[in-house]
Amino acid sequence: AHLKGMSPEKRREFISKTVIDACANVLGTNEPPPVDQPLQALGVDSLGAVEFRNMLSTKLGVKLPATTMFDYPTLSAIIDFIERELSGSDSETADETQLAMQNLPLSADANLTNLAVMGMSCRLPGNSNTPVEFWEMLMDKTDCMVDTPLTRWDYIEFYSADPDEGGKTYSTQGGFISNGDLFDHNFFTIKPMEVWSMDPQQRLIVEVAYEAV
Repeated sequence: AHLKGMSPEKRREFISKTVIDACANVLGTNEPPPVDQPLQALGVDSLGAVEFRNMLSTKLGVKLPATTMFDYPTLSAIIDFIERELSGSDSETADETQLAMQNLPLSADANLTNLAVMGMSCRLPGNSNTPVEFWEMLMDKTDCMVDTPLTRWDYIEFYSADPDEGGKTYSTQGGFISNGDLFDHNFFTIKPMEVWSMDPQQRLIVEVAYEAV
């Protein structure tokens, strides 16, 4: 609120200083980083990008999307984006864009049937790690529900036959993806520290996207 009460010049000056100082903090340097170079070139990795975004959200009181550092890859672009967010011009632009899209004419002759699947990959329960294995599983009518592997969690400790008992579960089975804990971070040139912070689903997406391509 105090930022919106500032004059445009003071607000931009404050935002610029906050963004530059936060980036320097993430990089562990006392030198102000250049505002026109890509964050990746400055040395901000994916972990640093998350820390940077959280720091800016806290200091400036503005909610930044998870993709901020990718959508606005330089400090200058981030400063401009935050300034627009705080001035409210972004919401006006969004309304104008939505209105323009609603007014776009749809061609009656548009051919919506020319689609092609260029690649497929999957990770599914029942050891279905390829489209062929998935199809075979379907043809064999395989039941993929199995007892919860103890490598996932000790379901016995939390099991209760009473579904209403608090802090317990009466389910002992589920559909589980095999080898979900395995990931070749060297192949994807991802640092071990980053891998530990990645959601397992994100690691799977990286693998299947590469296989599909």
